[in-house]
Amino acid sequence: MPDYDEKQAYSIIELTNPRKNLPPQFDFERLIRFMSYGFLVSPVQYHWFSFLNRAFPITKQNATLPALQRVCFDQLIFAPMGLAAFFTFMTVTEGGGRRAVARKFQDVYLPALKANFILWPAVQILNFRIVPLQFQIVRSNMLPSMLRSS
Repeated sequence: MPDYDEKQAYSIIELTNPRKNLPPQFDFERLIRFMSYGFLVSPVQYHWFSFLNRAFPITKQNATLPALQRVCFDQLIFAPMGLAAFFTFMTVTEGGGRRAVARKFQDVYLPALKANFILWPAVQILNFRIVPLQFQIVRSNMLPSMLRSS
């Protein structure tokens, strides 16, 4: 039988600390930054998705190849620029200047772009293949919102 006296007991402060199990305090400024970015970039995304829809039309007879072409264009053209715009906007709105933006690119841009190339092609193939054009922007913004909230 184990000897319970040898274990270190929790202090009364650890047991009664009301802040210990609470989630972190809500960051309203962060919410405003993300909403502002979404507000500014949504028209650009709309025109981009409309262009992809016109350039690579999906039909009942031909659906897979145009969807793959859309993914390739999206990942090779829009994703690098969109990610650069995102990091620049967020850094500047957090109060950073040129040095902070340059530092962000040195530290985070390439790993984030690599992660983007791993995750987003699968997500976008479903988006372009299944989701109607008018809902593609909403669907594209759902995953990042869920990832940021976790």
